[in-house]
Amino acid sequence: MVETKAPLVGLFIPCFIDAFFPEVGVATLQLLERFGCEVVYPLDQTCCGQPMANGGFNEECAATEALFVRNFSGFDYVVAPSGSCVHHVRAKMPSSRPKRSRRFGPASSSLSSSCTTS
Repeated sequence: MVETKAPLVGLFIPCFIDAFFPEVGVATLQLLERFGCEVVYPLDQTCCGQPMANGGFNEECAATEALFVRNFSGFDYVVAPSGSCVHHVRAKMPSSRPKRSRRFGPASSSLSSSCTTS
């Protein structure tokens, strides 16, 4: 019998979920654990930068996006109970903006492909 390693999942709980719907974050954690995932909640996580980026403040959200990349690089998957936050990470983070990719390094490219909704 071949043992398979449980996927290492970084759990991203967006700021609005944390503030208004914390039970959604708990349910997401419970679901991932029920499926046998090893789940880590990075304690330094904050916003993904979507509100600032949506407002056109791309340069101003660079530090927030960089923190997100540092927090969630190295996981097999990043899961979030928010389609809009995942869309921001996958489509609008530095990996999809070539002129800014150098600021974040190669981790942002692999991160955007591993981020998904719960």
